[in-house]
Amino acid sequence: MSRLCIVTAMAAETRPFLDHWQFKAQQTGRLRSFRCEDYLLLQTGVGKLKAAASVSAFLQMNPEIHAVVNIGIAGGTEAINTLLMAHKIEDRATGAHWFPHLPNPRQMNPSMRKLPTCTVVTVDQPCDHYESGIVYDMEASGVLSAATLYLSTTQIHSIKIVSDNPSSPMPDSFKSIGQKTTQLIENRIDDIKKLLEILLCSCSDPVSTFNQQTQQLCELIQHKIHHTRNEQLALNRMLAKLHSLGIDPQLETCLKLENAAGVFHFLEQRLCETNIKYKTKYETVNRKEN
Repeated sequence: MSRLCIVTAMAAETRPFLDHWQFKAQQTGRLRSFRCEDYLLLQTGVGKLKAAASVSAFLQMNPEIHAVVNIGIAGGTEAINTLLMAHKIEDRATGAHWFPHLPNPRQMNPSMRKLPTCTVVTVDQPCDHYESGIVYDMEASGVLSAATLYLSTTQIHSIKIVSDNPSSPMPDSFKSIGQKTTQLIENRIDDIKKLLEILLCSCSDPVSTFNQQTQQLCELIQHKIHHTRNEQLALNRMLAKLHSLGIDPQLETCLKLENAAGVFHFLEQRLCETNIKYKTKYETVNRKEN
């Protein structure tokens, strides 16, 4: 069963995957999607709104999906063809941001352990102003905003290939852009395959210890306090986030609260009280989770 969904924006990004794996087109209404033995692939169209709408509809139709990986091109200061994985995704227009939980380096092939990470900033129009440590795309925040309604940030990732930088802008013609995009992904398809295999393994068992413990906590709380379907999803995401960060949700206190809103507010406070320190390629950052 396909548990990991690759999300692309353009046909030029999709084509190398269709050529590399034996994907077959699916009948999913207006959504352009494909399936092979290990993966699903969803082509959303360009822009965060199309990405969000397509991902939301697709995840609702395919509850077996346990991981989403957005793969595509992005502009930045790194050398052309550099492969990067996002440790932060930000929407420039709204300021919304997400922090995907990167794979454990011990799970990675030695050649991939030094894979650089970056912040992906999603913009509404193509951008030619670049900052160090940041790449710019037009879909990642849409993918994250939709996927986090169904999955935790341990299960959602963004992989980008640098397509343009200050010394090498994108071509003017759409045809040339498509050809360059396809070639860039083909150049890195073996490395992308290694990353996907790692991410696939992490979601291959839907009843993993992580998911099982989170589910047990959810059931205990929901047995005592009524939750609507949307409140259940929000509770599951919050408990998964606390678990991944090693934060005790204080179950006994949760069970004494009066309603679902009170439980969520209490867990949110537990998260905000925790100071998190992490190191990126460019700097060490201290922040409080928000």
